[in-house]
Amino acid sequence: GGTAPGPAPRPPLAAWLHLTEDCNLSCPYCYVDRGSQGMSEGLGQRAVDRLLQLAAEEGYARLKLKYAGGEPTLRFPLIRTLHQRAARGAARAGLALEEVILTNGVGLTDEMLSFIAQAGMRLMVSLDGGPASHDRLRSMPDGRSTYAAVVDGVARALERGLRPNISITLTALNLDGAGEAQLELRDAAEAAHG
Repeated sequence: GGTAPGPAPRPPLAAWLHLTEDCNLSCPYCYVDRGSQGMSEGLGQRAVDRLLQLAAEEGYARLKLKYAGGEPTLRFPLIRTLHQRAARGAARAGLALEEVILTNGVGLTDEMLSFIAQAGMRLMVSLDGGPASHDRLRSMPDGRSTYAAVVDGVARALERGLRPNISITLTALNLDGAGEAQLELRDAAEAAHG
């Protein structure tokens, strides 16, 4: 008795931009060969320009850029530069721009979070369980904990109106406590929204 649904909207043209192989953590399961190599500003700009061109030529309405690494926040000035170029190019081409930063959350500064919020970018933060479970997977190279820094970064993101996605990597090292982080994140969300 109803009408058939229309065709699903076309997904965006999506691309990962791996800005660096460097990282401030030493996760045992990481597939990225750590190193000091990183994307140059010129290469990043050419990649963004080409992706904008492809999206327009192929009839996409949206372009999605995912800034990753290593740890992309170690190259935050490059994220700013590429965002500005992508935003200008998308506006000229009549494309919607979606951007997401995939981060371990350890080095998020207030300045970074404010920029991400003002730019309308999304944030995906890795948090692999409660304190003990998370730190088994995501500690500093010298073994120091990162859990509190990540939860604090999420809380500060929430204060700026961001709604970070939480990414959990499950391994045998954290299955026992992977769900523990939700309690502290819930408390952080409640505090941010008052």
